[in-house]
Amino acid sequence: MKYSNDCRRLSQLLVTYRDSISILDSSSIDPLKPYKDLLIDLYLFDSDIKEKIIELLKYQYYLNEIQQLIDWTIPNFPISGGMLALKGIKQGTNYKLILNELRQTWKKSHFKATENQLLDESLPIILKNLTTTTTTAQQKTVVNPPAFALPKKRKHKE
Repeated sequence: MKYSNDCRRLSQLLVTYRDSISILDSSSIDPLKPYKDLLIDLYLFDSDIKEKIIELLKYQYYLNEIQQLIDWTIPNFPISGGMLALKGIKQGTNYKLILNELRQTWKKSHFKATENQLLDESLPIILKNLTTTTTTAQQKTVVNPPAFALPKKRKHKE
C-alpha cells in the first residue's frame, strides 16, 4: 500500500508525540501550552503543522480542546537576526544559538515577551551564559527538524 508524503509525515508525528505530549491539568494557565510550543517549534519547517497537531489532539481524544487550538493565532517571534546585529552581535555560529535561546525564553513567557523585553532583559543573560559554557554543550540544545516536518523535496527541471 502506498502512502502520500503528507500521510506519512502525519503518521510519524502521531507516533512520535502520542505518549510524550498531553494536556496539562485544567488548573494551569494554558492547558494547551505543550501543543502550542510544539507548533511554534515545527512551524518554521512545516506551515501546515497546525492541522497535524489538531489531528494529534483528535488521536488523543481531546475533542473539547481542538476548537481552542483552531482559534489560536500563531504569534510571530518578535526577534530577527538583524536586531541582533543592531545590538552589536557579530554573525557567526552563535547567532543560531542566541536566537534559539531567545525563542525558548519567549515560549516560557507564553508568547507575551516583547522585543524590548527579550533584547534588553534576556539577551544579556543569554550572552553571559554563552560565554561561560562551551560551544559543544550549547549545540546540543539546537532544535533540528524531525523527519516528518521536513519540507517536500521537489525535482528541479533543468
